[in-house]
Amino acid sequence: MSTSQQQANNISKLNIAQNHPDFKLEPIENQPLIFKKELFPKTLDPPNSNPEKPENYRTVTIKCLYPNCKKVFKKQRVYHSTSNYITHYKFIHKSFNITRVLNNLDEDDSSATKSSQGSTISTITDIFAKQRANKRPKTPEKEEFNIITFKKLLLKTTFIFIKTLILVLLFTL
Repeated sequence: MSTSQQQANNISKLNIAQNHPDFKLEPIENQPLIFKKELFPKTLDPPNSNPEKPENYRTVTIKCLYPNCKKVFKKQRVYHSTSNYITHYKFIHKSFNITRVLNNLDEDDSSATKSSQGSTISTITDIFAKQRANKRPKTPEKEEFNIITFKKLLLKTTFIFIKTLILVLLFTL
């Protein structure tokens, strides 16, 4: 049997196994980082009719957890590539640098494994909260309206305007 036939046979067996009513998703710690860190939740859809047919593969529904985002990826293959979900963040949520966040989460994950301590930022919702807190600068305290300062500024700008106007007129003559 050729390599391509073996791969097709393995895929067919996997599809049939996924359609079994007792099929469960792999544990979250074995899934890609975007699922492990709860960037996207993955929900297994019910088995399709006639699960013995390989083309009736089992699907999952994946939802974006970015605040106020309603994007849902429906009928995705169980072991689908994660690049579409990351691309969604890159183009729809441009203010959120997903690549940097995933790299930081991956570093946190590997350092937590080495030191057997919990990560300082455990989930993506913590990162969203931190990002929002960092985005809002403190509102500067407003000075009370001062009529004397206002008059000085008005006279100064008026003087500059008149001076500029005179220079323009002199050069045009």
